[in-house]
Order: sequence, then structure tokens, then C-alpha cells
Amino acid sequence: MTWFFKSGELAKDGWDTVVDGSVPGWRHTGLRVGKLDEGRVFELPATDEERIVFALEGDGLTVEYRSASQNEFSIQQLVGRESVFHGTTDLMYLPRDTEVRISGSGRVAVGSAPATEAKWPKFIAADSVPVFIRGAGRSSRQVHNFGVPEELDASRFIVVEVIVPAGNWSGELRTSTTTSCLVSSRT
Repeated sequence: MTWFFKSGELAKDGWDTVVDGSVPGWRHTGLRVGKLDEGRVFELPATDEERIVFALEGDGLTVEYRSASQNEFSIQQLVGRESVFHGTTDLMYLPRDTEVRISGSGRVAVGSAPATEAKWPKFIAADSVPVFIRGAGRSSRQVHNFGVPEELDASRFIVVEVIVPAGNWSGELRTSTTTSCLVSSRT
């Protein structure tokens, strides 16, 4: 099983990276990362997956979404950020059976997981995202807990963003200032 991919190997349908059930051994979560610029729109059909949309970097995003019971799209503006190393960002949680269109400027991430029940869409403002320091010394890291059960009533997934300072350890990896989005699915 392959766990490391060269740049571009996971590109699909205009996205720079797509990690989903099409990757051998991967089935409980998904992550899409793509770059938006003027006139570009990412569209995702309504499926049995719940999703969370957020800016990795850029000026901001427009998220248009509708469930099967809606005739018109609802619109939510998300404020962006300079980069993942410059604090939290606005997020939009979308339940299963929701069609979504994303436009704006910058890099966008969409975490997903198969959902067993439909919840309500939820906007999460950057200034309400809980931020914690975990570990100590060379094992410290900053965690943005935007998609944990205490903050988000999701069907199955838990999503956090982790920033690890240069030279610190996170799990078994020594890093040079990295960030990661962790998407996990509750059973």
C-alpha cells in the first residue's frame, strides 16, 4: 500500500489533491485541496458524505449550498487568512445530501466523511474556533479544534487542524514547521 505520493499524483477533476475511496486502502474519510482564482468554481454534488469547507490561504471563499429539499442555494461568505500559519479561519459545515459550489481566491480544503444522518449546516467564525497548545517542549503543537464533538454536531467526523513548530515532534515525525488537517470518522 502506498502512503506517499508525488505532487500531482492525487490530482483529479481540477483539484490539486483528492484523497477518497479511490485511493487504495482509504474509505472512511476524504480530503480535497484546490486552488481558486477569478472565475474558477469547485462543484461537489449531493452525496452521502458530510463536508467541512475552509480556506488554507487567500482572501476568502463564497460557499453556495443546497439540500435536496431546497430550491435555491444558500450563500455563506468565509473570511480567508494569509496562510495556515496565521491563525484560524472561517469554516462551513455541510451535512450529507448537500450540493455545494465554492468560489473565491486562494487555496481551499474540503474534509469529508460518509454520514449516517443529516445534520444542520453550520457556519463557524474564525474567532470562535477553540485553539489549544498540546504537548510540551519539543512535542508541543497548536491545535485548532473546529470540528470536534464539543464544537460541531456532525454525523460521523471529527476535524482538527494541527500546526507543528519547526524542530518539534508530532507522533513519530520530526518536522520543519508543518500543518495538517486531520479528518477522522466516528463509528
